[in-house]
Amino acid sequence: MSVESAGVGEVSADPEAVSAILAKYDRIRTDAYRPADSLRLIKEALDEWTSMS
Repeated sequence: MSVESAGVGEVSADPEAVSAILAKYDRIRTDAYRPADSLRLIKEALDEWTSMS
């Protein structure tokens, strides 16, 4: 498995490390908004931000 983050990459064939990384990504995916919901929230924040002036 290859894992990349801000400027750092790592490749691992260790089953325990791969399982731990996959579990973390699963938790992130579970908590993430759907793309349409994310876009709506971003647009709402933009509207609020730009109306403050």
